[in-house]
Amino acid sequence: MNLPSPRRLPGCHGLTVLELLMTVTIALIMGTIMSVSYAGVRNRAERIACTANLRALHAAFSSYTLDKGSWPQEPPLLGSEGSKLYGWLAGELDKYGGGRPAWICPTERRRQLVGEGEEEFVGSYTPTMFGTGQQTPWQWENQPWLIERTNNHMSGQLLIFPSGKVISVDEFMEGK
Repeated sequence: MNLPSPRRLPGCHGLTVLELLMTVTIALIMGTIMSVSYAGVRNRAERIACTANLRALHAAFSSYTLDKGSWPQEPPLLGSEGSKLYGWLAGELDKYGGGRPAWICPTERRRQLVGEGEEEFVGSYTPTMFGTGQQTPWQWENQPWLIERTNNHMSGQLLIFPSGKVISVDEFMEGK
């Protein structure tokens, strides 16, 4: 005597509830693994792009200093407003490759921490202010030229030195 399986309806050749639950469970596990992997890849890519920004700004500051004979000197009319300083620096360094896009870390852009208006433009990196001497920015090899304002990459703020070397604050403090 042929009795139908208690899990399936007679004449139905579809999935059982158990098979459906297993399929959904496997899909959820794979989705979780992929989302964690994607976040890690995205974070590494953003850190690499941030490092590229710092190197572009380093090249722009170097070119500006060699061209003009001194580190960019903030005009007294800017006052203490950071947005005006960053706008002015981006304008001064634009022809050397240090325009607005180079001043924003991709992680900060993704988190939408940076506004779009002229008054709201604040870069992700704080420049060191040097004197007017042409060689002043290169005199102290352990004086970073630019420092990332926030710990966007969770390994300490990134620094770039006169040599062009980019490391995090944590690595610098460990003496690497």
